[in-house]
Amino acid sequence: MQTKLNVLPDHLCKPDYTIGSTDAPQSKGFRRWQACIKRFAHFPNVFIKLSGAFSEMSLDRVATTSSEELSARLKAWTDSVFDSFPADRIMFGSDWPVCNVRGPAVEQSWSVWKDIVTSILAERKLDDRQKQCIWLNTAKEAYGL
Repeated sequence: MQTKLNVLPDHLCKPDYTIGSTDAPQSKGFRRWQACIKRFAHFPNVFIKLSGAFSEMSLDRVATTSSEELSARLKAWTDSVFDSFPADRIMFGSDWPVCNVRGPAVEQSWSVWKDIVTSILAERKLDDRQKQCIWLNTAKEAYGL
């Protein structure tokens, strides 16, 4: 019997969030990261986590708790992920407790991250099934739960 091995890159594969979302598409680093995301998406056993943004962003970019502002700062990267992967291969990742170290609201950073992901899903106009995939069902599939 052959076992299916799933691959789950964490933190959107650690992109460079130090450049602004509007400047990112012109950045060589962003284009290289985006090409890797597109290649990963061709493999049905690769799933991707929406996680780790606070620990990857420069401190000046995490200085707000506005989920709309923070999701806008991540837009180039999250758009690339959603344009490459279907919702049933994207999952929410909390990055807890690390998000409390570099997050904008210290101990409340987990809820800020949840609000950011909620904002991203709303902007992407995902239906209820797609949202359920990201919040729960993709993780169940990827981890064989």
